[in-house]
Amino acid sequence: MELRILEPRVRVLSLARGGLWLYTHPLLKMLLLPQRSRCKFFSFIETPEDYTVMLDEEGFKAVSTTVHPVQSPPNRFCILSIAPETLPAIATILLDVLFYSPG
Repeated sequence: MELRILEPRVRVLSLARGGLWLYTHPLLKMLLLPQRSRCKFFSFIETPEDYTVMLDEEGFKAVSTTVHPVQSPPNRFCILSIAPETLPAIATILLDVLFYSPG
């Protein structure tokens, strides 16, 4: 039997509670779809002040902020009327807006 000690290359990120929504897509992808990510080490810890994420180099490359093309100011409400036949075409955009909105 041969024992090898590998040099760890882990990055530690600190995410503020208010800024977590910017990183939800890449973090959920690494957590729920590991076969689609080249990240081999992933740890997500909630602390009293913020969130701590530990990743390997490949995971660090995959983490980038999510910028969605549909944004609305937080002090304004948008009321939309959608025809039933057009709903399937924009359903994913609507879900993204609901999921990634900071409020």
